[in-house]
Amino acid sequence: NERVMSKAQTFSNDFRSLALQSVREMMDLTADTDDVTVLRRLKSNSVVTVLISLLANESGAMQQMCCSVLGNLLAMEARQLPSYYKAAAAESWTHTHEEYGTLTRAVDRELALQMRRCDGAKVLMGLLTSPTATINLAAGQSSSVQGMCNQQAARALCNLFCPSMPIL
Repeated sequence: NERVMSKAQTFSNDFRSLALQSVREMMDLTADTDDVTVLRRLKSNSVVTVLISLLANESGAMQQMCCSVLGNLLAMEARQLPSYYKAAAAESWTHTHEEYGTLTRAVDRELALQMRRCDGAKVLMGLLTSPTATINLAAGQSSSVQGMCNQQAARALCNLFCPSMPIL
């Protein structure tokens, strides 16, 4: 963890290839949102802290994959919560005000706790861009601006704050 954390912002080419391959493998492992063995293993290694630190990297591909893994992990965790099963059984997707505060602090939300400890929600929110954001080009035209990881960061945040309706 320490090596990744210290090199998160700028990687050498060799280390970037290794890090991208590792995150790509995590993305494949977390694609099965019912695999609790993977979830337990990654939780125990504080993977959220590492992924959030990797979001500081300048590589858009790295950011997008990290956001995707976070979204998958938070969906995996949410699917293990009693509130998910109650909502799914009742087909009731209404939420109370308490869900947004208390479920991110519930005992069985280890990943949510890791997110709070490393200020992960704030980092993910910093990656969001407005769908209507534009920049003015030198030729007098404007162009749409959309961050590479905008969709995956939004999915991770939804899975963090609204666990009874995880987006897979």
